[in-house]
Amino acid sequence: MAQPEAQLQGAVVAFLRGALPPRALVFAVPKGGSRDKREAAKLKWQGVLAGVPDLIVLIDRQCFGIELKARTGRLTDEQKLISCRFEDNQIPWTVARSIDEVETFLRGHGVPLRSTVLAA
Repeated sequence: MAQPEAQLQGAVVAFLRGALPPRALVFAVPKGGSRDKREAAKLKWQGVLAGVPDLIVLIDRQCFGIELKARTGRLTDEQKLISCRFEDNQIPWTVARSIDEVETFLRGHGVPLRSTVLAA
């Protein structure tokens, strides 16, 4: 993940951990980083899948996928395919470029978020 996306992901996770009710679960799906071919093959065999959203939110028997992108970032072909799989399974999925977009997406799906004060 490019540095601006990594910074965005950290900020979004901090926001969600403060805004989601304690019963919710938010977690990252690490796929990036450098690894040799042997390690990459092992991870693929264990189920690592290119294109899976950066963050998964579970709350009240619902699942949400959040793919984070920098302002000019674009979806890969794998991400486009995975987004179709989420849609096929009626699981809400979004691309977000800011905390505000994540908040709007989750609120739009009825996820209860506590009010938080965001640093500028």
